[in-house]
Amino acid sequence: MAVRMGFIGTGGIAQGHMDRLSQIEGVELVSFCDVNLDRARAAAEKFGGRAYSDFAKMLEG
Repeated sequence: MAVRMGFIGTGGIAQGHMDRLSQIEGVELVSFCDVNLDRARAAAEKFGGRAYSDFAKMLEG
């Protein structure tokens, strides 16, 4: 069973966490939220998943 994770904040520190977590078997990075939607989209493109600029919508979705 996979652990599905979403990130609120996709800046430099989060990128390091994403890079490491994406290498762990059974971890799926599925959603990314940032006030800078382009940065969230870049993370979603790199790791797969959806991009959001509103964390409440991310948690609904």
